[in-house]
Amino acid sequence: MTVPLRFVIDTNICIKQFIADPLTPKVNQLFDLLDDPAVEFLYPICFILSVLIFFGSMFELIFTRLNRFRTI
Repeated sequence: MTVPLRFVIDTNICIKQFIADPLTPKVNQLFDLLDDPAVEFLYPICFILSVLIFFGSMFELIFTRLNRFRTI
């Protein structure tokens, strides 16, 4: 009987997919396992909310910086 590999994915791991970090290659290596049926990915209940909050704050930061410029 084979025991599946189980990984818990949290917000920090997800964010490293989109923002360059020294651990990004390791995260990419981890996500390469998504197609393997013997691997299970688990995430905490608050994972989606945390990701939305992070990207919402990033969007707000970008929008605020862009809003300083005026179109002519």
